Amino acid sequence: MKKKFFFKRVAIYLGMMLLPMTLLFTAFCVLNLRTIDRDLKRQGRQTVDAVDVNFDLVLSNVLYQNDLLTSTTRMNLSLKRILSQSEMAYGDAVNIDSLLAILRSIKDSHEYVESIYLYTDGAARYFSSDKGIHTIDDSADSSWLDVYREIAKDSSSYIAPREISLGADQVIPVLSIYKRLLLQKGCIVVNIDVAKLEEILAKQISGHEETIYLVNRDGDVLAEQSVGSGGNGDRKYFARLKEQYGEGWQEYLKGMDGTWVRTQNGTCLLSVGSYDAMEVYYVSAISSKARTESIFAMLQSFLAFLVLDLCVVVFLAYLTTKRSFDQISYMISVFNEAEKGLPVAKPENSNRDEYDVIMNNIIYLFLNTNHLNAQLKENEYKREHAEMMALQLQINPHFLFNTLQTVDMEVRKQGASPEEVSTIIRCVSDILKYALSDPGEPVTVEEEIQYLKKYAAIQKFRFGDQFIIYYEVDDEVMDAAVFRLFLQPLVENSLLHGIRGSKQKGYVKVSIQKRGERLRCCVMDTGTGMTREEKAGLESRFSSDETGGIGLANLYRRLVLRYGEESALRVWSKKGMGTAVSFYIPCEKMKV
Repeated sequence: MKKKFFFKRVAIYLGMMLLPMTLLFTAFCVLNLRTIDRDLKRQGRQTVDAVDVNFDLVLSNVLYQNDLLTSTTRMNLSLKRILSQSEMAYGDAVNIDSLLAILRSIKDSHEYVESIYLYTDGAARYFSSDKGIHTIDDSADSSWLDVYREIAKDSSSYIAPREISLGADQVIPVLSIYKRLLLQKGCIVVNIDVAKLEEILAKQISGHEETIYLVNRDGDVLAEQSVGSGGNGDRKYFARLKEQYGEGWQEYLKGMDGTWVRTQNGTCLLSVGSYDAMEVYYVSAISSKARTESIFAMLQSFLAFLVLDLCVVVFLAYLTTKRSFDQISYMISVFNEAEKGLPVAKPENSNRDEYDVIMNNIIYLFLNTNHLNAQLKENEYKREHAEMMALQLQINPHFLFNTLQTVDMEVRKQGASPEEVSTIIRCVSDILKYALSDPGEPVTVEEEIQYLKKYAAIQKFRFGDQFIIYYEVDDEVMDAAVFRLFLQPLVENSLLHGIRGSKQKGYVKVSIQKRGERLRCCVMDTGTGMTREEKAGLESRFSSDETGGIGLANLYRRLVLRYGEESALRVWSKKGMGTAVSFYIPCEKMKV
């Protein structure tokens, strides 16, 4: 019992404390979400700016030196002759050695540069920083030329992702930066190692759950680096943008700067920058998980406070429960003394608070009035019991008088056989024994039905074949305890006031069935019935002190005294069709 009230108090106190805490935490989260979004936007912008600076340095250093290299007229002429013919002069060889040395120095000074190619339009060969002159048809890497040939004539530069074969099924992903030569038709191709470029990008990411993308003008992802669980799922997002918005997709992408968008990999915050000279876009995508983690951190603080509150709640619930049960123990001890007849002293004034003062005085006043109330209830019970016994004793002679009257009428009949008289006398004898027994002793439904059948047998001698009586009683209620003669007045009323006045054979049905937690008792007949006025007059006589009859009024009073107003008689009747009288008995009051 203590545990039940303890846990109930814990639930109540926790609800009282949890509700304001939850409202406060919700308001705090709403306000803090704005701060989180503002911080994430600043984080994305910092990453994009840092990538812009570093990518500009990567391209500017390489392309600036290449511009210086290819702007030399003598060097360009030597390059053209070398790439267009197989033989070269001594001066060309010297220039080529110088060019190869310069390209290798550029590659060695920039670790992210994988190789550099020089090519003039229409030539069958190209110049490489690795081994010098290569024949295109025999070269292991020729895909760069296919990309170059597809570049628009009016485009001075272009970046494309591709792969370089290193042999033995080993390939390396690169970004090929195409830059047209200044003094002749051709191009410089600078191949940047994507892995090393992504290492540079990784150093620029300023937050967790963030991915940086380098995207060219065709929507191809040139490089990608992420921290946390973001990444590959968004690579196709930019291609879908181009497919959806066509040539204006870059402007749409720039317009998405600083907004949350839904991608294949989830919701993320975009920050967009661009390198206009190469039409390369830097896109920082911060996953919504970063915001979730911030909220989760706040939730952890909330849970910590919640655990602390729970400890306080448990402590308070324990104190109040202990105090309440101490008070209850005191009350029980006082009540026990009062039941034993011991005098109850007024509680001392050693009270801890107003609660004790109120409870102690209530107990004192209650116990002083309880004795008077108990006496009143005892007198009321005695009065009702005496009335019940009087009613029971009243119906016995009434029942016997009517029964004996039936016997007298049957004996007076001409032609009554000794066997019939003997049967009547035997039934009367059994009924006398049943009716004159202790009226306060309960009987079972089965016993009441048995003696009701004997009463009906006597009435058969009086009415002959004028009526048929049958019984519909549930087997499970046969052992239920009831008071004596609770059905006989109803059957008697049906025979005397219903069937006797009818000119045709009548039927009487006695029904006792269990309906939920109540026992429904009903006696129906197909007799003369009553009008509404007659029915109303009968019901008014039930509760009237000046009743002209004994049977139904007596039964009505006994039912109300024994089982309460909800067990009062209920009458249904229609003139010329019959009457039904029923009542209910609570199952809890039918125990022997």
